Amino acid sequence: RFDLPESLTEIGSYAFSLCTGINSIAIPKAVTELPEGVFFRCYGIDYVELYDTFELLGNNVFTECDELSDIYYYGTEEDWNNIYISINNDYLDDVTIHYSFFKLVDESCVVVDRVSNVMYGIELETTVAELKTQFTDSDNIVIVNKNGIELGETDLIGVDCKVRHIGQDGDVLDEIATIVVGDTTGDGVLNIADAQIAYKLLMTITPLGGVYRAAADMDEN
Repeated sequence: RFDLPESLTEIGSYAFSLCTGINSIAIPKAVTELPEGVFFRCYGIDYVELYDTFELLGNNVFTECDELSDIYYYGTEEDWNNIYISINNDYLDDVTIHYSFFKLVDESCVVVDRVSNVMYGIELETTVAELKTQFTDSDNIVIVNKNGIELGETDLIGVDCKVRHIGQDGDVLDEIATIVVGDTTGDGVLNIADAQIAYKLLMTITPLGGVYRAAADMDEN
């Protein structure tokens, strides 16, 4: 993935056009507009991530990006429909837009990755009540453990818990898994059992995958 610096606030027209080595890109939250032709003929781009702060898509931004198939948008469908989309963006008809119902508070310590559909940045021994404060609509958030059992406000968040956004009729509108680095057992704390699992992974004795492997990666390498 091609990551632009989070301090970036704007990108110039045709800034990355014909950069065929880019295969995916995350647009920083402070960048609210993509002007004309920014990624024109970047043939290798297959997905893009956009925040719900995004406001304007200029002419031919992704024109002739033949591999582009998915846009992961960190807002609702209603939010997406409020974006001003200029002419010559007909390619969007063939792109799948993935919407999100999760809205984080400003300065949130939590990071949502919709491509992998995981949430990280959660510290060990974080309670359900503490994690809920990271969402603007915390009243609509329900968290279940890896067995699907709903957790109480004082319960700890472990790896592979599911954070759910619940609609007015009780339906699950969105769901995302948690990564808690250091917790490979799902209890939300770091203890000898976690160390043993991490050692077995390091020595290739016991394979781990998905969120559990990410949780075991204490130094993130």
